[in-house]
Amino acid sequence: MTHQRILALSFATLALGAGISKQIISEPEGCNHRVGPKSSVDVHIFGRIHETSEVGEKGKEVVNTVDEGEYFTLRVADPTLEFIGRELVGLCDNTVVEVTVPPGILHDDMLNDLRAPKGATLAFEMNILKIHRPHDEL
Repeated sequence: MTHQRILALSFATLALGAGISKQIISEPEGCNHRVGPKSSVDVHIFGRIHETSEVGEKGKEVVNTVDEGEYFTLRVADPTLEFIGRELVGLCDNTVVEVTVPPGILHDDMLNDLRAPKGATLAFEMNILKIHRPHDEL
């Protein structure tokens, strides 16, 4: 059974957005819906320590919602998700994107939850499963 969870990310406010990059891995031919600035998005996330990281074991998995049998629901406009949410705006459903997050963005509590070392550069591959419009019920 798939469980909905809200991913509540914390980050260092001063570092917001610094050095975050996005790469589209795959995009559908036709686009049924696009992520808007007030959308919520159901995503599968596979996170790992990025190959450019100076800290931690490169490639080590830190989160995998597919293996956990879950998905995350990200509220794009949520201030605590802004650094990832803004990278999803304009993308289509069924798009796979990788967001690379440099050190200093994620709060220490989040790194502990992910079992990632402080100072690691992380890569989150996200598959957009469903886009909820602001009026849609989650």
